[in-house]
Amino acid sequence: MTLNKILVSIAIILGAGAAIIGSPTRNNDDLSQIAKMIETERDHITPIELAVTMKEGKKKIRIIDLRDSVSFYSYHIPGARLMTLDELLNSEVKRNETVVLYSQGGTHASQAWVLLRMKKFDSVFTLLGGLTGWEQEILFPVIRPDASDDERKLLERKKELSIYFEGTPQIISKTPMKKNQPKKIVPLQQPQNNYKEEERLREGC
Repeated sequence: MTLNKILVSIAIILGAGAAIIGSPTRNNDDLSQIAKMIETERDHITPIELAVTMKEGKKKIRIIDLRDSVSFYSYHIPGARLMTLDELLNSEVKRNETVVLYSQGGTHASQAWVLLRMKKFDSVFTLLGGLTGWEQEILFPVIRPDASDDERKLLERKKELSIYFEGTPQIISKTPMKKNQPKKIVPLQQPQNNYKEEERLREGC
């Protein structure tokens, strides 16, 4: 989404959405700062950054799923809470909390991000790529045999995170392919000790 489109979206939210959040709590300088955050990509967190933060457990974050309930109960990021936009704006979420918003692709979460920024939530982020990005980067990362050294290091990190979050990292077979033959994907084994077992142990403490 271009900066102009973002600014148009903000204008629409401020006008049509005024009935939801009341009078804006930020001035024009604040709006300019919000626009710059979007333009410089400081409005989001990547799936890998989120996964690492969750795995390390050193920082408390509140993850909000803005999809419909059917999608949420089909699968959601561990620890996420399902909320509608109206529920989010009127929830007990505090301004000093670190909040990560996600929807399927990210558009709905970006709209929610603007609203929370208008309400002076200064530590709120969207998940880059939404749940689709989480699936591609964390749950089902593809490891290619022809990857460079730097790519291999990143892929190994993705593999580690994928296994931790009960995903299925995939490796493309090195077997020579015949013309028009689909690539063969081989799932890798997952260990039994995953994040769910760790959560169960923590709850029992």
